[in-house]
Amino acid sequence: MSSSKLTIPEATVDPAADANGVQLYSKDVSGTKQFFARASDGTITQLSPVASADPTIVTPAALTGTVNNYAPAGIANRTILRIDSTVPATITGIAAIAGAILTIINISTNKLRLDRKSVV
Repeated sequence: MSSSKLTIPEATVDPAADANGVQLYSKDVSGTKQFFARASDGTITQLSPVASADPTIVTPAALTGTVNNYAPAGIANRTILRIDSTVPATITGIAAIAGAILTIINISTNKLRLDRKSVV
């Protein structure tokens, strides 16, 4: 089986803004090549994960009911959050880092509900 790949050479500096389009490029961040986009207005956005390839695994204390603005210690840019609960639980919001990749795993036998339109 053959495979195809696209390699984007590393840029030594961010490219100048181009009013006619978006520029995609790579550059080094702490020894790892990362993927970036520069919008026509000059805004630069990192598209690849900021954290290392290995996620942070967090197993906080068991939930005991509804939790508003859940903020367990240890959430990082890329986190696997293993949630246990002593009863069926609802999380009405999660305080996390903007742009973070958060994977939630219910390790309890109880139901875990993530309420997306909660007003508390």
